[in-house]
Amino acid sequence: DVKFNSASDDIDTRFMQVDALGNVYLLGWIGFYDGMFLVKFDNSGNVVWDKIILDVSGLPYDLTLDADQNPVICGKVYEVNEITEYIIKKYDQEGNEVWTDYPGKAGSYFQEVAHLVSDASGNIYFAASTWPVYITETAFLMVKYDKFGNKLWEYKEDSILYDQNDYIAELALDFENNIIMALQSRDSTGQKDVLTLKF
Repeated sequence: DVKFNSASDDIDTRFMQVDALGNVYLLGWIGFYDGMFLVKFDNSGNVVWDKIILDVSGLPYDLTLDADQNPVICGKVYEVNEITEYIIKKYDQEGNEVWTDYPGKAGSYFQEVAHLVSDASGNIYFAASTWPVYITETAFLMVKYDKFGNKLWEYKEDSILYDQNDYIAELALDFENNIIMALQSRDSTGQKDVLTLKF
């Protein structure tokens, strides 16, 4: 058994990915959402490197590997503009930061309402729910980045199903790189609905 022990005594792991060489990436948070950590183990369980993202608050939402097996993470932090916002960070296999972006404001959800997926060209797709904090903002946000972190397009919408309380439950790509999204919501009677959308 191998344990990762950061400077904090209180850490939680939320996501794991394994690359083609058997290296393991873990993404989690520190303390009472005091920041996020990303750690890489080799296929023998040795720690290769770790990264600590410390902010006033930080909560991870997803971890994926791109076409070149580089880890990409997303979460929310209280960061540059003193607002709660989403963050996306890409690292190379040696743990060097490749690019960072803050695609939009984040709501108060604890659920995993922001998701990442990568295509065979290394493009990164990000989708997130922004409700319920920022009532004047759009409730949905999708962004596509190239492998260098350049924003290729952005899609915003007030509501896809019933109201702004809808949230994105999962994200995937089909063989033509069309976006498949699972959306959860409540109808006018309070009943939960799940909808699968293709873009």
